[in-house]
Amino acid sequence: MDTDLFNPRMHSQSWRSRLTNGVPEAPLLLYVGRLAPEKRIDMLRSVLAAIPEVRLAIIGDGPERETLENLFANTPTVFTGYLKGKQLAQAYASADIFTFPSANETFGNVVLEAMASGLPVVVPRAGGVVDFVRDGENGLFFDPECVDSFVRSIQTLVEYPDYRQKLAAYARLRAEKRSWKIILDKLLGELEDLISQNETNRLPLAYN
Repeated sequence: MDTDLFNPRMHSQSWRSRLTNGVPEAPLLLYVGRLAPEKRIDMLRSVLAAIPEVRLAIIGDGPERETLENLFANTPTVFTGYLKGKQLAQAYASADIFTFPSANETFGNVVLEAMASGLPVVVPRAGGVVDFVRDGENGLFFDPECVDSFVRSIQTLVEYPDYRQKLAAYARLRAEKRSWKIILDKLLGELEDLISQNETNRLPLAYN
């Protein structure tokens, strides 16, 4: 995880205005990822119906884009298409809450990118994300089979901004522990330990 690129410092007011369609004061929900059926992005339609004051930005592309654009027509939703690099980092850091409906992820790299950007995350209690999201600490879990649970978790963060900010701060701290430097230093340390153990256990050569 590049915690220098994905960082709260990348916040951009112009990006926030773009992602909220000119209503930057509104709470901004964010989804980043492939637009495909298994991502269950359609669940966010129920969120918009239940919490009309929020805005939603959907970043990414895929086979379901046209279907989703039709589904979210006449809602406060902005589709940006595929973003990368600085633009993606600015989009993350300019939002308030990261929403992740998919329940079948093996890792969920976008969740870590959002956390590094200082966003609390709302994720299913399923898949690889449970390894680094802590419910009530850096994000909220929802029942992966219950849309109402998804809506309630997001609504909690919308209604209690102080709580949202607390989770956001811990999300960043958690993500910092997954930086490239820390992960690679840990890997090199483990390799050094293995080499040392191998040398210790190596039998001395026998000479005639």
